[in-house]
Amino acid sequence: MSVGEQITFRQLLDKGTRIEIPIIQRDYAQGRETVSEVREQFLTTIYSKLATQPEKLEQPLDLDFIYGSLDETLKFSPLDGQQRLTTLFLLHWYLAFVDGKSDEFRSLVLDGDDSRFTYQTRTSSTEFFHALAKASIDLPDLLRADVDIALSEIIQDCQWFFLSWHQDPTIQSALVMLDSIHARFSKSKGFYDRLIQTEKPYITFQFLNLKEFGLSDELYIKMNARGKALTPFENFKARLEQHIDKIYPDEKKKLGDRGISIKDYFSHKVDTQWADLFWNYRDLKQNVFDEQIMNFIRSLAGNYYPHNRQDWTKGLQELRAGHIDFTFLKYDEIGCFDDEFIKTLIDLLDVISSDNKKLRKFLSDTAYYDEELIFKKSLVKINPKEKTGLEYEESVQFFAYSSFIVRHRDNIDPVKFYEWMRVIANLTVNTPHNDLHEFRASLVSVKALIDHADNILEYIAGNESYKAIKGFYTQQVREEHIKANLISKSVAWKVLILRAEQHGYFKGQIEFLLSFSGVLDYYLENDHCDWSKEEDAVFIARFSTYLEKVSAVFDSNGLKTFPDFLWERALLAAGDYMLYAGRNHSFLDDTSRDTSWKRLLRGTGRAKGQGINEKRDFVKIVIDQFSISDPSGSLASIVKTAVIDENWRKRIVEQPATIGYCERRAIRKNADNIYLLSKSQMNSYHHSLYSYHLMLSIIEPMKAANKLAPFAYAFAYAVATEEDEPYIRLSGCKLSNGELVLDISYFNTQFRFKLFLSSGGELTVSLRDKLVADLDFQIVDGAAPVLYVPIELVESQLGKVIDLLNDYVQEHNNV
Repeated sequence: MSVGEQITFRQLLDKGTRIEIPIIQRDYAQGRETVSEVREQFLTTIYSKLATQPEKLEQPLDLDFIYGSLDETLKFSPLDGQQRLTTLFLLHWYLAFVDGKSDEFRSLVLDGDDSRFTYQTRTSSTEFFHALAKASIDLPDLLRADVDIALSEIIQDCQWFFLSWHQDPTIQSALVMLDSIHARFSKSKGFYDRLIQTEKPYITFQFLNLKEFGLSDELYIKMNARGKALTPFENFKARLEQHIDKIYPDEKKKLGDRGISIKDYFSHKVDTQWADLFWNYRDLKQNVFDEQIMNFIRSLAGNYYPHNRQDWTKGLQELRAGHIDFTFLKYDEIGCFDDEFIKTLIDLLDVISSDNKKLRKFLSDTAYYDEELIFKKSLVKINPKEKTGLEYEESVQFFAYSSFIVRHRDNIDPVKFYEWMRVIANLTVNTPHNDLHEFRASLVSVKALIDHADNILEYIAGNESYKAIKGFYTQQVREEHIKANLISKSVAWKVLILRAEQHGYFKGQIEFLLSFSGVLDYYLENDHCDWSKEEDAVFIARFSTYLEKVSAVFDSNGLKTFPDFLWERALLAAGDYMLYAGRNHSFLDDTSRDTSWKRLLRGTGRAKGQGINEKRDFVKIVIDQFSISDPSGSLASIVKTAVIDENWRKRIVEQPATIGYCERRAIRKNADNIYLLSKSQMNSYHHSLYSYHLMLSIIEPMKAANKLAPFAYAFAYAVATEEDEPYIRLSGCKLSNGELVLDISYFNTQFRFKLFLSSGGELTVSLRDKLVADLDFQIVDGAAPVLYVPIELVESQLGKVIDLLNDYVQEHNNV
């Protein structure tokens, strides 16, 4: 048998070979429940090939190298290929029964009563394969449509199957595999003849006898124990090289001063220059980089896969799913490794792997794209649930980066590259990518834009060309268009715009500065930025001033901390700047994209009536009065001097504690009331803004000044249901017949005062008459006295109630 011969499973057995899985090997693993994805993928690939009509069969499915020791007795001990050989044996066994050719199968695999394929790892494994090879099982009944029983159950019910075999992991794995084979191939006919075909084979592998290299059994044991001969990456690499050879059978690539095949070029580079690069980012615990390079290829494949495909969704979803492992067969199944991708992979690795064995960098700084950071993240498997690997926006940027490098691999202009990555970063960071469709749209857009990467500023500055850009947030595309025009006007504009974009929080989204400075209004009115020199000076001065001021309000983490929520209160003094957060309204923070300060600053375009733009204008009103030299003082002045026409805003501006109570920065507006939420829902504790404000602004000061008598205590009670109303309780007033309590709550645009005894008894007639006569309390059907007070009269009426009760207590000597 020749070295490296491409043969079938039948041809291996036809030569009298006995295949014995040696004792040093692990158990059969392809049938384990934990590797169902690999198993189903492998069987699907085999099924697809066997289902091919003979006249359409162009080449066999090659299962790569299977190598080991073939001794003089024709016993073959596989070192690599155990799993594939076992699956092939089980598949031959099953398909022979399906096609009624079990006798033919037995004549092929039996040597007397023993199977010529078996395991030496355990005695039970050996006995099982001997028994299975010569077993006579009535499978036709199993193939009937009305039969609902697993093949493994039939086998385990056979007299020759020992109960102790349930403890053998190889046997259990084989039974699982047989069930999977049955599920996939039960309705197949004629597949056995195709499987054993040798003249025009369907399934082959590359047989390699290592004995011919003089390797000893001791070396086999060492290689297997150390795992040097069999790694997922080595298997993947070998199959990829084989695939490359099929794609480029005749094409040459220059290596040094000689031309070699693309396959040999890849093989050489992946073991030398590229390996040196990935070695710097290896797993230090295991001292290997296999997983890193596999993840890099997967990250790259996810960016190039979904173009020009109708059926891209499932494949892209799997590529970006952390729980799915990708073998070469999986890539091949979804069609990842086409001509464009292979060339991209080779060219990209050639360019980024430098002579000093480190990542070759081209950008002058990391303001828009951090080459090393993104490269490192590309080496980690993408797992959205664990937030590892490249996120959507980073993947789009990586695609733009790799596309530019491959396109200009022989002459990368760092200035043009920087401009390209700046525009792409601004577009991606400020475009929501909520799902695969939005992600793919951005990838497709980058692919269309790469033709203009050399002059991206000139292209995007064009009035018509920028409108052709799809796949990114329209408002951000327009912003890039305006900025490109400004950058082309002068160095002064370029310096200002880049400084604003590189603010750690704004990250390229600076339309609000264009709006505040008047540039946006001018552009929307004139459709260009061709103003006079004098106007230009004014616009630059305004832009610079607003940039300085907002930089004093926001740092790289977002809004700076101002005492007593001065920033939020100053904005509310200007107007209702709050954004919707589901059923709530948010004071804004950066825990959610939709209620962040960036969302407010982004606005929605300049068309009036859309809401958020008007809210963004409140920021301008405050910034216009803001002083960099006295930030808190200027904000406090805005709060103090504001004339506010809405009661709810006025009360929040007056009392910073109303904002402080809202841990999630949210309020709920229900009918006529406004609720301060401790969390984000009404089933968590919440106060009424109006009663809480009453407590803070009137009752607590009265208590501090000893003007709450006859009441000793005052407390604002929050509630955690939508049915109950938050309230204030004044208590500690002792009467002869019990403790008098005053509850104050707000609803229906007014406050309700309710007086009652905590014991449940009735108030004295004299007190009830006095409340009704002097203060217009209402008593209905003997219920507790109730007084309804308009919001603007609550302070004076509360004072009158307390004075009346205090006089009553003094008069009756019940202090």
